[in-house]
Amino acid sequence: MIMPGSWAGLLETFRPVFRRRGTFVLFTVLATGMVASTGRRSVAGMLSGAQMAGTISFHVACRFFSGAVWDLDQMGLVAARLIVSRLLPPDEPVTVVIDDTLCKRRGRKVHHAFWTHDGSAQGGKKIARGNRWAVAGIVVRLPFCTAAVCLPVLFRLWAGKGHHHPGRAGRAAAGPGRGGVPGRGCARSRGCRLPRQAAAGTRHDVDDPAAGQCRAV
Repeated sequence: MIMPGSWAGLLETFRPVFRRRGTFVLFTVLATGMVASTGRRSVAGMLSGAQMAGTISFHVACRFFSGAVWDLDQMGLVAARLIVSRLLPPDEPVTVVIDDTLCKRRGRKVHHAFWTHDGSAQGGKKIARGNRWAVAGIVVRLPFCTAAVCLPVLFRLWAGKGHHHPGRAGRAAAGPGRGGVPGRGCARSRGCRLPRQAAAGTRHDVDDPAAGQCRAV
């Protein structure tokens, strides 16, 4: 697979995230296919978009998400540094948005689905069952967009009161409390202003009732 030099150089930034060269090579294929695909960004769609569907097995690509060793938190922090260094002006504050909107799910075998408060529900019933992902993103303005966009970089799956779990992809993902996504009590879609160095690997906590904004910890 031949990639433009600029794109290959960008993906090279993520090499330290992966322990094995083969895992990194598969990541470059899937990332390229995700960008190039004109259809669904499924595993098959990414392989097709990269024109590697006849070369790389679908099951091998699936194992990248289910069994390969790579660190989700480290990948998110690398992405955050790229966003801050390339998409924000030098003196621009870093605006981080936290969202924990409930994703409604049915069925007894849904992983870590709980009955919990659903702030986005219409009407008086504010309790629903599903997965609650706490997602941290950086707000940027792109020249080809008329409005600001939020680029997600870190996340946690809420697993009941006092617990957060990392995503299921990446077996070496960090345990609860790491990676810059806040713990309990984070406000849905709350925005906050951070100094530029905050996105360079520092943890943040938005659950600060005294300040009502992010603080470095």
